Amino acid sequence: SLTVKDLVDLALGTTPAAALEKAFIERIGENGLTYSINVNLRGELSEAANITLKAGDKLVVPSIEAFQPMVRLVGEFKGIGIYQRTPGSTAADIENKSGVYYLKQGQTVLDVVTAVGGVTPQADLRRARVERRVGNRIEVIPVDLDRLINQGDKSADVALVNGDVIVIPAVTDKVHVFGEVRQAGSFVFSPSRRLIDYIGEAKGPTPRARLTEVSVVRVI
Repeated sequence: SLTVKDLVDLALGTTPAAALEKAFIERIGENGLTYSINVNLRGELSEAANITLKAGDKLVVPSIEAFQPMVRLVGEFKGIGIYQRTPGSTAADIENKSGVYYLKQGQTVLDVVTAVGGVTPQADLRRARVERRVGNRIEVIPVDLDRLINQGDKSADVALVNGDVIVIPAVTDKVHVFGEVRQAGSFVFSPSRRLIDYIGEAKGPTPRARLTEVSVVRVI
């Protein structure tokens, strides 16, 4: 009585890279030959819920990369709704934000970063990179987002290909200033600097700032 939906649930669901409409069952017929049954896993799994599996069946869920170009996004992206979680994601998975972006022909790193809403104030713009599989190895392509975004130097941009991973790590040893300041961002930490120094680096408070309610959030 095990259905396709039951099996998907037992496997803790599908990944963001799954081509849900292209899934299929491999089944051995009475004549000993293998044949396939197409299964659409999109939506409420109404079709899949009605398909009962047999002993020896294999449910195959191919990657969308085989049908539609995509890149993975890992790190300090600001986009809303692009981080597609899989069932069973750990706290580390969620802290290290990740998701997928369906690539259009000719798009670059800047195109994707802009399309998803930019980067967070915690992004380390100088340590961004593209990870690309070439044969059996991973090629790492540095991307200086500071030159690309803040200085407008388009020579720092990188054209993307299907399967690339864009990684934007968080800054270390930095103080992050956000809220009602003129230029939110992350600034280099120094034990000799005071709160007012970091607010000054953020170009000072806006007219809407409530200076009596400034707070410091610290991880202990």
